[in-house]
Amino acid sequence: MENADDAIVHAIEVALKIKLYDWQKAYIVGASDYLMPGRVTGRTTAYMLKLLLSKGPPIHLYKTNTLHEICDEYHGTQYYGWFGQNLRYMYLRLLNPEFGLNLRKIYFSEREWLAYRRKSESCNGIDLASGPDSTVCCSKPEADNGE
Repeated sequence: MENADDAIVHAIEVALKIKLYDWQKAYIVGASDYLMPGRVTGRTTAYMLKLLLSKGPPIHLYKTNTLHEICDEYHGTQYYGWFGQNLRYMYLRLLNPEFGLNLRKIYFSEREWLAYRRKSESCNGIDLASGPDSTVCCSKPEADNGE
């Protein structure tokens, strides 16, 4: 029987049709902080997956500064666009309920956020602290300290 971490890795590999390296698997599930150095090593893929699986406030990608805050590194302004597109692709693939992954919420447009907000307000008891008016609308994934 697989453990929860193996199930997460398997779901990712099936959803994205990729095979992760062992160091990526360990990084994504929080068993290691190691990221392979260099370009074209799978480092950004692992970083994006960990970001999507991390706990934290929703990520508001429609805000201009969000990509600057969450990107793993800087390779010029076009990199932000590439990063955002790939993050969206991964998120939408992994969001499929058949994979059973708990993903951090991402809002791709202000319209989407406002629709969620209106729906939640009509249900009462909404916590609007994670909304676009909050001082913390996005953050990089933190190392898992077992909490």
